[in-house]
Amino acid sequence: MSAGAIALLALVLLVIYSPAREDAKRVMAEPSAGLTTAAYSVRSHTRTATAMVQETYRTNSELVIFGIAAVVLLGFMLKT
Repeated sequence: MSAGAIALLALVLLVIYSPAREDAKRVMAEPSAGLTTAAYSVRSHTRTATAMVQETYRTNSELVIFGIAAVVLLGFMLKT
């Protein structure tokens, strides 16, 4: 299953099943300390990775374009 299909199934579950909807509302209203820490960690790593990519892009633009082309070609190869 793809991540999109799983997300769609979870959304349908939340729409149809009211106890799951209530649990989701409770969790979103008062997130646990672990969830808050994980969200902060992901946000921090994302900002660091974005800064590194921007710096690399500015200094090695030819290499970045080659890498993007390689990823696109790999995607086409995996699709067929």
